[in-house]
Amino acid sequence: MAALVLLAGCATSSPEIIAAPVPQEMASLPPPPPPLPEPVLELPPAPPEPEPPAVMLPPPPPEPPPPPPTPTDAQSLRAAYGAPAFIRREPDSELWRYDGMNCAAFFFLYPEGGTYRIRHAETSPRGRDEPADPDCLRSLIVPAGAPASAPML
Repeated sequence: MAALVLLAGCATSSPEIIAAPVPQEMASLPPPPPPLPEPVLELPPAPPEPEPPAVMLPPPPPEPPPPPPTPTDAQSLRAAYGAPAFIRREPDSELWRYDGMNCAAFFFLYPEGGTYRIRHAETSPRGRDEPADPDCLRSLIVPAGAPASAPML
């Protein structure tokens, strides 16, 4: 019990808070100014987005070469393609065959006005929409400066 009495003696009522008197010179001061507004930082405008780098497109494909010359008779056929690899002669016609690396061309000639004229031509393999493939015919053209004919057998 004695401990309770000692503890009770420590318990006191809450102390009073007494405001200290304000000195006279501080009482006549003006109130403090209102707080300054938050500063607004004005940033310069953002630089424009850089344009994406120009994509370099490959040049367009070259124009296809012109179609091969269209021989009309035996003489122009030899001038364009040289000597044929094979000739089959019949009484009223001739078949001239030209062999290339990837194709063969067949020309059917018939006598007309003292010369043989081409009436039909085809290639093997055939053209997409025609009997003679222009790429095959182009590959058989004799280059400039090469002999255009050889002795016939």
